[in-house]
Amino acid sequence: MLVAPWPGVTRSVIAPGQVAAGTGVTVTFPESEWQQLVAVSFRLVTSAAVATRRPAVAITDGSGVTLVTVPSSITSAASLTTDFSFAFGVGASSGASGTSVSESLPPLPIAEGDSLVISVAAIDVADQISRVRITLLQRPVRE
Repeated sequence: MLVAPWPGVTRSVIAPGQVAAGTGVTVTFPESEWQQLVAVSFRLVTSAAVATRRPAVAITDGSGVTLVTVPSSITSAASLTTDFSFAFGVGASSGASGTSVSESLPPLPIAEGDSLVISVAAIDVADQISRVRITLLQRPVRE
């Protein structure tokens, strides 16, 4: 599927497996001639434990040093299900009662070995991140 005006560049979606409750997500990007992060989306279901959770998306380099962190401008309280989307070219917005949140991502080319990290400040052991999707524009390595 061609989704960019450049030959050989296509959209690629990474969907990591099930995430353990009470933890964040780290996904290492695959080898590619060229790739750019376009969007990250996930669902956060919070437990009944009272706390204000603030999700964030970060990109780290191959040695684990953070290149950029984008925290959500909207927090999630106890006993809520919220869908978060971080995407290039969108402005911050919130849906009804904070059930849907959009945040802007900076344009950042991704290098092999970089990782995407989804974390949640004040995460409870029973909070659950699911439905993680990472969308890239990619020109795969040619053999």
